[in-house]
Amino acid sequence: MLSFDARGRLASVDPNVFRMLGVSPEDVLKRSTDQSIHDFLKDRVTDPNAYISSYEPLRQNPYAVLEDVFAVVGREQRAVHRHSAPLFDADGDFVGRVEVYSDITKRRALEKAAVKAYEQLRTTQEQLVQSEKLRAVGEIASGVAHDFNNTLGIVLGNIQMLLRSTVDEAARARLKAAERAALDAVDTIRRIQDFTRMAPRDEPKPFDLNSIVSEAVDMMKPAWQDAPHARGAEIKLDLDLTEPMLALGNTSEMREVLINIILNAVQAIPNSGSIAVSTGCSTAHAWARIADTGIGMTEDVRKRVFDPFFTTRGMEGSGLGMSVVYGIVRRHNGSISVESEPGKGTIVTVFLPVAEGKVVEQEIDRPSESDVLARASILVVDDEAMFAEVLVEMLAECGHAAAVAHSGIEAIEMFKKGNFDLVLTDLGMPQMSGLQVAEAVKKVKPETPVALLTGWGAGLDRGDMDESVVDLVLPKPVSLENLSAAVAAALAKSAPREM
Repeated sequence: MLSFDARGRLASVDPNVFRMLGVSPEDVLKRSTDQSIHDFLKDRVTDPNAYISSYEPLRQNPYAVLEDVFAVVGREQRAVHRHSAPLFDADGDFVGRVEVYSDITKRRALEKAAVKAYEQLRTTQEQLVQSEKLRAVGEIASGVAHDFNNTLGIVLGNIQMLLRSTVDEAARARLKAAERAALDAVDTIRRIQDFTRMAPRDEPKPFDLNSIVSEAVDMMKPAWQDAPHARGAEIKLDLDLTEPMLALGNTSEMREVLINIILNAVQAIPNSGSIAVSTGCSTAHAWARIADTGIGMTEDVRKRVFDPFFTTRGMEGSGLGMSVVYGIVRRHNGSISVESEPGKGTIVTVFLPVAEGKVVEQEIDRPSESDVLARASILVVDDEAMFAEVLVEMLAECGHAAAVAHSGIEAIEMFKKGNFDLVLTDLGMPQMSGLQVAEAVKKVKPETPVALLTGWGAGLDRGDMDESVVDLVLPKPVSLENLSAAVAAALAKSAPREM
């Protein structure tokens, strides 16, 4: 503490003040006025001009109160709080000033730590709220998607069967349009199921994040380069990749994440602008960052960016892109952050766990042509009669013979009496589920492959099933090509997890 009389002369001093500021008390005590003392002390702060100018109001009004914080010169960068107030005697007359200096370095550090902890807590809370939203929407969407997949299976199967037998070009054109619409509907439903899925589709493997980022940028070149050029604009994309790094995950899913984010960045730039794509890593995480100079987002929009079906693009957007991105990143044990301000662009950063070892090629095994053409006797089990009939016709078109059972109990009786090479059973059936059918089939003839048909699609966690019981999972609806390949894979005992 320092005190001064009414004329500004030093009246009393606490030597600790000068030690706090890193000067010798003896040198300071030689000074006779606050002006000379403060001129001497200004060299001990990082902003001397601000320190001196702060006293100007006091010279004009000695009754004013001054309170500020300044940093002290030195390696420690101590923070000092100063409180300067007038002193009055018993009659209320001004008799001087008192200045109290406090070292608040630790307090400032604690405040910064508290702010950082609060931000982390807020981020965690936002993620929990987002996860809960997805869970709630997912419970509804999964049930609806299951019913739609069964219906679309009938529609798509009949369309593709008609395409095989129709030669009239006008009729074929209409069928092609109907097929495209059905496939679009299938894709939308699978995207709904995808952002609610908790477990990865495949076992995460080490992959080169830089390679996936480069591939995504190249794949999106028509969007960020060709399309803007066509309308007389230009979007400049800068790619800044650090040294090679390995992340843990699924390459196709992470490619989808990056493509979605880059597409959003392009759509956020109405005319010309730039996109910066970069990568980096820390001890625990590898990250990819996409920053654009687009229109940016308000805070309300930023908070809703991962909400299913939320879009700012009107009828042009489905509102599923960033929901799918969030779901994929979440089940990769990663995180995603979005920073944005209106008129200042948006920065999206994806964090993934760092992987050790070397890159593992992630390729899907394809059955050979001879496997696809192999004829088989197949038992189809489905309580949806129309879907089962269409599936039998599709299998016949693929060169296979099929029989139908409309319940699990009926299927087991037929299996015991017949000679089937493969069982295709629906998952969700009354009285006896598809898993129970699979278990019963394996007890009778363990070598018979069992494929599980499910309207739950990608939302079904393949890892929860006993692989000794279920050889293959085939989401509804199924195309002729996928059905043929799936049958060949099951018969060849090279069952992929999902096709």
